[in-house]
Amino acid sequence: LAKFRNKPILDYILSQFNLLKAKEIFISVNYKKEKIISFIKNKNYNFKTFFLKEQKKLGTAGPLSLIKNYLKKDENIIVINGDLIFNFKIKNILDFHSKNNLDITVVTKDIDYQIPYGLVKTKKNLLDTLDEKPKIMARVIVGIYIINSSCLKSIKKDYLDMPDFIKFLIKKKKRVGYYPIFEKFNHITKKSDLK
Repeated sequence: LAKFRNKPILDYILSQFNLLKAKEIFISVNYKKEKIISFIKNKNYNFKTFFLKEQKKLGTAGPLSLIKNYLKKDENIIVINGDLIFNFKIKNILDFHSKNNLDITVVTKDIDYQIPYGLVKTKKNLLDTLDEKPKIMARVIVGIYIINSSCLKSIKKDYLDMPDFIKFLIKKKKRVGYYPIFEKFNHITKKSDLK
């Protein structure tokens, strides 16, 4: 419910589901759940909302254990972290996921990051190379996933973060694909990100 440009982050995310014409969504709640539930009940979205009330913290993937019994076999679901603001079409990601017959699609973005220090490589106790404030390109996970319901069988009602779940699926030889985005997005992790 923290506000970004005078609008709660959750409102940005749920507006995307309105555009997608989603029929129902599940929201996992724990901390300040009463406020979140009250906020959503007072909105006029075009979909049914169900709340997954965590009895204990379940991480970013653990709450999927609470919905797996509600899903049809081989149904694709969209999972979005609650700290994202974005403006790209989820439908394109869904189409990509289906077309490539993937078990899970991870949305990624390539970012350039400048290390603010000199980067050195060493051999024994001597410097081998020095690169002053190099730029590094990294492919990062955005926090949006398309997951086939068949992948959820193994999730228990315990703490589980999405990176660990994805690593588990890779180990199990599931088809884990990635969808690169080029649009900007905001990842709200600290107070200064709200400006």
